[in-house]
Amino acid sequence: MRDEVIKVLAKRHFGITIDETTDRDTQAQLGMISQYWDFFSGEMKTNLLGMILCKDATADGLSDAVFKLLQQHEIPFNRYTKYNRL
Repeated sequence: MRDEVIKVLAKRHFGITIDETTDRDTQAQLGMISQYWDFFSGEMKTNLLGMILCKDATADGLSDAVFKLLQQHEIPFNRYTKYNRL
């Protein structure tokens, strides 16, 4: 399923929602969710792209983690149109 979502995101525009949490050991973790409109089913699709460790919970640290995940899966940066942080 995740591979299918990554293929879709590489070809169409999508939104990203992130949520960061820091554990007791001060390790920042980031959950990244994608959302896009599926024209074939007529539904909004929401999928977890991944949970990743961040170097820190600053704006730079979170942005770096988002870009790294997109780059890792060869998803073009210019495909995302919306960015939310919970």
